[in-house]
Amino acid sequence: MKEDGDGWSLELPLAEAGYFKAKAYLIDPKGWQHWPEGPDAGISVHPDAYRTANTIYCAFPRMFGATKTAIKTQNEKLESQFQQIEQQGYTIIPPSGKLRDLIQCLPHIIDTLGCRILHLLPINPRRPPTRVLAGSAARTPRWTSPPSTPRWSSLTNAPRAWTSFEN
Repeated sequence: MKEDGDGWSLELPLAEAGYFKAKAYLIDPKGWQHWPEGPDAGISVHPDAYRTANTIYCAFPRMFGATKTAIKTQNEKLESQFQQIEQQGYTIIPPSGKLRDLIQCLPHIIDTLGCRILHLLPINPRRPPTRVLAGSAARTPRWTSPPSTPRWSSLTNAPRAWTSFEN
């Protein structure tokens, strides 16, 4: 350790990845060690390859379908029919992408964009309206991301059609 203007410092290369605990102590003129009170310091050492470029790509698989490059997905001719159906309490889920569609885009996401972490948003349909505000049902717009629901929080208890890579 070296004394600098503000205290003491130590520059120590750590070549092994892992989690380590450390604590500094003092040695008096007689050679006795004096350990301070309190917990040890925790040091997390990561492999060099993971130090930087940890960009997260947040993907909503349903948006990777045939309409992925469409400027507008709303069909004006069908909109009035959709509104009539939704007023009766039904929810319309538009045609959507599959996980296979997203897989085809992974070379671009990983190699071109340089993302190392892929965060998948929920793949389950959104819940129908449950709240009433000012006398009308509050609803999420048809083309938005669905909220996560505890009922389908795991792929093991979701309906089979929702977990298929091919459908």
